[in-house]
Amino acid sequence: MLIEAKDKNAWNQFILTQPHAPFTQSWEWGEFQKNADRKIWRLVVTSESNEFCGIVQAIQYPLPLGKSFLYVPRGPIVKKDSSRIISEIIHHIKLLAKKEGAIFARIDSLTDKKMGLQPAPAEAYRSAITQPKTEWMVDISQTEEDLLKAMHEKTRYNIRLSQKKGVVTQFFTGTELKKQLNDFLMLLGETAVRDQFYLHPVRHYETLIQAFHEHVELVTAKFQGKTLATGLILFFGDTATYLYGGSSSENRNLMAPYAMHWEAIKRAKGRGLVSPKLGEGGCRYYSFGGINDTDLAGVTRFKQGFGGEAVDFPGSFDMIVNPMWYWLYNTTRRLRR
Repeated sequence: MLIEAKDKNAWNQFILTQPHAPFTQSWEWGEFQKNADRKIWRLVVTSESNEFCGIVQAIQYPLPLGKSFLYVPRGPIVKKDSSRIISEIIHHIKLLAKKEGAIFARIDSLTDKKMGLQPAPAEAYRSAITQPKTEWMVDISQTEEDLLKAMHEKTRYNIRLSQKKGVVTQFFTGTELKKQLNDFLMLLGETAVRDQFYLHPVRHYETLIQAFHEHVELVTAKFQGKTLATGLILFFGDTATYLYGGSSSENRNLMAPYAMHWEAIKRAKGRGLVSPKLGEGGCRYYSFGGINDTDLAGVTRFKQGFGGEAVDFPGSFDMIVNPMWYWLYNTTRRLRR
């Protein structure tokens, strides 16, 4: 049976049985999307005994001229490697897209089971909502000593240099996090100008923090009371994910971002939203987010200095509902570049 989900705890516990549990399929992510005035669907495939067999959370995003598309980030998620269940979910998503008048449905799959889906063409619609195809992950179940040994020697040196120079790292949650939000947004904006990337509206960060509440923390690295680096860390399942961050152009010789991430890694080892099936305790992985060798080459080298490995995902797959509008919209965007 395929039904609409009503139970937050049952939904999240099902996701938490998965390695690298994707927070973008969590109940909280759905609430975050609803607070951003987007329509969402949470669908569950159940067995005859009413057990969860698979889930999918789809989000409707607006496009110009009153059009829209459906988006499934890091899903669907199934209990077993069942092509039948995945096929059933994907079929329903396409029917839902037709019903809603969407141009297409995009799936950023968590697994390699494409089930006949075709990769999104190079000219297809892209935006900041699309999940990175490759993430940099560090297995933090090792001891701190082993983690340091696995780092690039320059990264290890910069961490110790930052600590020696007096950079102090702090973590903030709840009300205290909100008090630090202006510093976070200021450094994020400074970094966006310096590195030439676009930011979300302020409301995006505020509603994200509100939705995930105690599962998101702000880490800051300060020197003599001045914030030099800051990052937003999300703890979900066995993974702590570095979502957003920025650093000051001042005092760059103090290497504050190195100290910040090292302390965030140590923090993640001791906390997390963990399912009993995954074991009690902290997170097992620290995700630095997306990497690539083109526009993120410098950032990628920084992340790789902490050790770890690249985790590749299949990427985006589009189910085209309205071929004419799909071609027209993507062609228009390509001509505007």
